[in-house]
Amino acid sequence: MERVHVSVQRTAQGRFRATNAAGVQVEVGAGEDVFTPVELLLAALGACSSIDPDTVISRRTEPRSFTAEVSADYVREDENYLQDVLIQLAVELDDSADPRRAARTVERALAHAHGKTCTVARTLERRTEVRAESEVSFTSGAESAEN
Repeated sequence: MERVHVSVQRTAQGRFRATNAAGVQVEVGAGEDVFTPVELLLAALGACSSIDPDTVISRRTEPRSFTAEVSADYVREDENYLQDVLIQLAVELDDSADPRRAARTVERALAHAHGKTCTVARTLERRTEVRAESEVSFTSGAESAEN
């Protein structure tokens, strides 16, 4: 078992910067110039679901285009949640590929990713327990002015 970790630091009200172990950062929050947390979740699902199909296709040929569109209904009632999540993979190959074989290959790879290797999809489907803990510390006004 491997523990993965991401640090999320507040940069302004409603704005955060997520940093992974490699130091790569992404801005998240409220505003038109950043991903919302829900959009980032859908992006993670789309990317995770695309890895296997991309690997299989790229072994044979470089796709002309490869896009995963991920959508969901955002339900805002007593509790906010997503439902009816849909991943639509659109791949364009050059005309030298056998179209039926290529379509089957993409379909199988997407099904394999969805059913076995895409951790994001499998986690969402499992309804994994999420625990939350907090720690609050206080600094006196004099100490914070010195720092």
